[in-house]
Amino acid sequence: MAMKWSRLLEGKTLVSKQDNKSENNPIRTIFERDYDRLIYSTAFRRLGRKTQVHPLSENDHVHNRLSHTLETTTVGRSLGRILVQKLREEDNSKKLDTYDNNALDNIPNIMVAACLAHDMGNPPFGHSGEDILSKHMFHGKKRYPDLFEKLSDDENIDITRFEGNAQTFRILTKLEIYGKEGGLKLSMPTLATTIKYPWGLPDAPEGKNKFNYYQSEKTEFETLVEKLGLKTEAGKACRHPLSYLLEAADDICYLIMDFEDALDMNIISEANFYKELEPLCKKLGLEGECGDKKNSNSNVNNVNNVNNVNNEANGDDEKKISPGKVRGQLINKLTHRAVDIFMANYDNIMAGRFKGALLNWAGNNNIPSIKEELDSIRWFFSENVYDTGRNMSIDIGAYQVLGDLVDYSLKRLDNHVQALKSEANTIPDFDRKLTKVMGIESIQNTIEKYDDSHYEALRMVLDYISGMTDNFSVNMRKTVRGHNL
Repeated sequence: MAMKWSRLLEGKTLVSKQDNKSENNPIRTIFERDYDRLIYSTAFRRLGRKTQVHPLSENDHVHNRLSHTLETTTVGRSLGRILVQKLREEDNSKKLDTYDNNALDNIPNIMVAACLAHDMGNPPFGHSGEDILSKHMFHGKKRYPDLFEKLSDDENIDITRFEGNAQTFRILTKLEIYGKEGGLKLSMPTLATTIKYPWGLPDAPEGKNKFNYYQSEKTEFETLVEKLGLKTEAGKACRHPLSYLLEAADDICYLIMDFEDALDMNIISEANFYKELEPLCKKLGLEGECGDKKNSNSNVNNVNNVNNVNNEANGDDEKKISPGKVRGQLINKLTHRAVDIFMANYDNIMAGRFKGALLNWAGNNNIPSIKEELDSIRWFFSENVYDTGRNMSIDIGAYQVLGDLVDYSLKRLDNHVQALKSEANTIPDFDRKLTKVMGIESIQNTIEKYDDSHYEALRMVLDYISGMTDNFSVNMRKTVRGHNL
């Protein structure tokens, strides 16, 4: 049975006491409230000092997680508005009942809020940070077996595999407290839109290593699926339809804006910029827009000379379209293309059968695939941008920084556990001081509270370190290693 928009967009939260509080608020809808709570949250503010692609950049124009997130919200809002327009067109209106049609007005606000939240779980140093935390928790399992011995099989699996998407769901439903329980108490549609991988790691489909909830939030996830009806005909959990648009907004922004960052940092030349984007421009009907209008094969000087070849004030505007204008036109085209693909696969999406990302769709006679062109861009970045000498050097440093923080935290917890087991029950003075400096007293208290399993305490270690900004993690490591003396 197909999902219904009236249920998918219902303005309720997972916390029953809050369900009807803002539903009839004349000042702001529950979805606008989601936006406000996210904007004021600690996790959102910290995105300003977290890596997008280039960690600890001294170039203030280069994107961080916060600027990327804000740009994603603008694309997400446009995707939502275009979708509403498409759904209300005469040919598509038969798919909606009256209640569905009324509910559609909330889609743009849901998209904006979900886009704000989508990267909140990313650790310091971006995707490299995810890998580093996973590896060091795995090593920690071997070094401190007493901390892990009472975990269930499923808990053992996901405590040693840090995943930013699952951490986002944990932040939204538990860690960012607005009141006594339920995290930020966001609406269920906003929460569900952030979920790209509707499974936990132990239940992940074969070949999938990404997931969207830890065992600690399994109940919240299952409740969300049940209340919104996020199930396939076979009864398996599936994605909220709007999550495909959020994924598209994210893909559009990082694919295009990463080019501008590489250009600003002199990693690629302006000639590279136009050459690599030209196939995508052509496929989207922007032929001639990516490069010299008179000679699309002409060589362009390095980015250092961009002002010489791109000075509209000197009458050169007919010579070449600026990188900024190319970026704007591509984002516009990709935004409309994503919604076109959504509508072309509408029935499969609403039945929970659609697989993969919208922009990776194989295409049909009316909508040609752009997957090959996007894969070419991804390959170019992988080979020429992401693993630059500077980025790799910082990744090596990040491995030491985050690794030390994980080990110092686990060592303190293990010492605490051993002290609780001993008759003396005393904590070494060094441990006491370091625990206070690192701010992990509450994690030790959790060890005493949850004496049947240390899963929650281990989860809190990852909460603490993944919540750090790049700068804070570096400075904390200097402190605990004595490098600030």
